[in-house]
This record gives sequence, structure tokens and C-alpha cells, in this order.
Amino acid sequence: MILCTHHARRRRRRRRRRRRRCGGRRSSSIELMRSNFQINSGSQRHVRTRASQEVVHAQDGFQEDRARLVARRRARRHCSARIIFTTQVARGDASVYIASSAKNSPLQQLVEEASTQLSGVASRILKEQGSEVMSKTGALDLASGLGGTIGKDHVKSAVEQYVKYHDLHGGEEESRKSNYTDLVNKYYDLATSFYEYGWGDSFHFAGRWVIWPEETFRESTKRHQHFIALQLGLKKGMKVLDVGCGIGGPLIEIARFSSTLIAGLNNNDYQMSRGKELISSAGLSEQCNFVKGDFMHMPIADNTFDAAYALQATCHAPDVRCVYREIYRVLKPGQYFALDEWCMTDRFDPSNRKHLAIKAEIELGDGLPDIRTTRQVVQAMKDAGFKVIFAKDLAEDFPCPWYQPMDPSHFSWTSFQCTRAGRFFTRAIVNTLEFLHIAPAGSMRVYHFLQTASEGLLKGGQEGIFTATFFVLGRKPPQETETVNGDL
Repeated sequence: MILCTHHARRRRRRRRRRRRRCGGRRSSSIELMRSNFQINSGSQRHVRTRASQEVVHAQDGFQEDRARLVARRRARRHCSARIIFTTQVARGDASVYIASSAKNSPLQQLVEEASTQLSGVASRILKEQGSEVMSKTGALDLASGLGGTIGKDHVKSAVEQYVKYHDLHGGEEESRKSNYTDLVNKYYDLATSFYEYGWGDSFHFAGRWVIWPEETFRESTKRHQHFIALQLGLKKGMKVLDVGCGIGGPLIEIARFSSTLIAGLNNNDYQMSRGKELISSAGLSEQCNFVKGDFMHMPIADNTFDAAYALQATCHAPDVRCVYREIYRVLKPGQYFALDEWCMTDRFDPSNRKHLAIKAEIELGDGLPDIRTTRQVVQAMKDAGFKVIFAKDLAEDFPCPWYQPMDPSHFSWTSFQCTRAGRFFTRAIVNTLEFLHIAPAGSMRVYHFLQTASEGLLKGGQEGIFTATFFVLGRKPPQETETVNGDL
């Protein structure tokens, strides 16, 4: 009872305060209504019309006063507001901080400043969504893109030629190395549409954080790309080379994140055509471009770039020392190269048949002439002339392993295609589309050797003999010196 009386008194006090604030306008309106009735008593219909109009005016005036009161309260409440957008990157290594202080400023100025900040964030989100929309993740996209620049009638024969390069089908390592251009081009013509269907626009692995909500595969790859940019110290206006850029997903994200000018080097026509579509849809045509060429013999002048990186791409090279030398050549003195590489770890035993079988499965399913060990990669960087600043298997830092998306027992809606149910549906879709001649003949062969890769990666990761996230940061000395050739 006491509580009810207390609330009633508070309501009465609020009503009295509102009357005092708005009483002048209301009383003047009421007086005007009365005068109209007195002066126009002979014309009652006209008076009623005027009276109804004045009532509306009085109500409008009250609403205006009410709106002013609410605006003043909000202005007082937010007079010292700060609008902060923080992007935590690479486990707290860096953050983007934008703040606008509105102390002692009117509400209109606060709103304008907030709108300016929000419009920039909104435009970035729209660009990101545009890029993701262009990624071909539908079943019909999978069917239409399968084969790349290979004619639909020649996909089956291309698959047969590709698998013959590998040990599991009687191939030899030397044959793969001597024909690496044909090997890699056939692989990406056949596999790119499957990659887009399953992974989106970024064809690389990354460790994941177990937080709630759990970090998705797409989020982990973007964070890894930010990590690369931070390690290189990228700044606005720098010229950067992406060695083996795929369809440009990492290139686009790093360009947005760092405001740099990035050139993507690629030797596959189909991937370059897809990359140009993605760059155009992201609105980054003036900031990003592609260079057609072999990373073993780059069509680029010496000392051109301020930084370079390779995201799990130089594993396709027949001789990594050669490709590292080319990267060294096109870098300006004193600049950095960030390498993310697929490697066999120290646990790999070349005399162990099981280990060799896993290595052969990865080579078959991923278009690799050979897989080097971590020690060989570090030595090759030194032989190319780089000073190795940092080398580490990043998989050691993450509680959620890089190979988890390959594990069919792990269920995730965000990576549904990689789950056991997702693989069943994908196999059924590809089989049906090939049967209906919508997808070219040989599509199921492509699906099967990609499944072989998935199984090999999973077993290699679980055994600890293979890593997809071996990171090396190298620097080209400020004064160039002659490099000494070393043996791998």
C-alpha cells in the first residue's frame, strides 16, 4: 500500500511538472477557443470547425514540447558520449581504434559525428557482403565452374592425366617437378569450384580459438590474414605482392585492412578471371590487381615491392629455394616477406610406410610436386638471402586445430559441407549433376581425389607429421649481399 501511494505521488508530480512546462501554450490555445465561441456564436458550425482545429494545434504544441524535453534529456545523457569501434586482431596484437568525443556539444553535432563514423563502418560491411555474395557456393555454381578453362568434354581426360602424375597411381616425383606448370594448372582448373563451394574465397587453413560463440572457419581465415598484415607492418600506400593469390580472397581482405596496393601473382587463367570479378564486386579495382605469371620466373622488375607474402601457395613449387629467390629479387632492400607454408614436421619419418602413404595422399589431393620439411623451408629462406626473423608452427598456439574442418565427426552449421552429412549431400549432388550431364563427365573423379586430400590432411594433422600453418618471417637485408647456395 505504501509503495502504491509513493508511485501515485510520483506520477502526480510528473503531471504537475509537465503542466507547468507546457501550460502557457495550452492556456493560450484554450483562450483562443473560447473567444472564437463568443465572437462567432451565431455561426456555430464555423466555430466548431475552428475549435477542432485549435484543439489539434494545442495537441501538436504539446507534442512538440514533449519532443523538446526528450531531446534535452538525451543530450544531457549523451553529452560526454564516445563512439568507439574496436577490432581485436591476432590475439590482441593490434587494434583499430576510432573515437569521436562529444563533450559539451549540442545533440545535432553528436548525431552528425556518429553518423559519419557509422556510415564508414556500414560501407565497409556492405563491401564485405558484396564480396561474399560473389563467392560461388551453390550447387549449380559448382557444376558450371567445374573444369575451369578446360572444355567440358575434356574434363574426364584431364582428370586421368592429373592423377597419373602421383605416386598412388604410378607417377614419379621427378615427373611432377618437371611438369609442375601443367600439374598445378590442371589441379586448379578442376578443383577451384569445389574450393569455392566448400571454403568461400580464401583457400587456406588457420588455427581457431575456442570461444563462445565459437570462431567460424571464415572468421579464423580473416584473422589469420590480419595477422600476416600486422607481421609485415603494412601501411597505407605500400605496394605489396601476394605470391600465388588464388581467386583473391586474402588479397581483398588485407587490402581493406591495411589500405595498401596489392598485386596478386597467379598463373591460372580461370582463377584470375574469378578474382577480377571478386575485386570488382568489392569496389577495390583501383587498389588491387592481378599479374599473370609463374612464380619461378616472375615478370616483375627488381626492387619493386615494399612487402610480400605467400599464403600456403609456394608448396606448389618444384624448388622452393628458387621461388624464394624470385621473391627476394622483387622486394626492395630492408623489406619483409611473410611465408605461410605446408610442411612435414620433425615427426615425419621417411622410412615409415604409413607416413609416406599420408604424404602421397596430400600430394595427390592438393596438386603438390613434393612436400618439404620445416627445416628445409627455413634453410631455403636463408639460402635465398633472407634473414629469418621468426619461424614457428602456429598450430601450437591454438586449442582448436587447423585440421578440424576436415574431421567429418565435427559438426558445424558454418562449415556444413565438411561434415559427414554435408559430404553425403555434396557427393549426391555431384553424382546427380554428372548423371544429368549438367556437370561434366569426370566430376566425381575430382570429388574423390579431393576427398583423398581431406583424409590425408586429417591423418597428417592428427599424427603430427604434417602442418599447414608453418610461418616464417624473413627480411631482405638493407644492403644486398651475395647468397650462398645451400642444399635442401
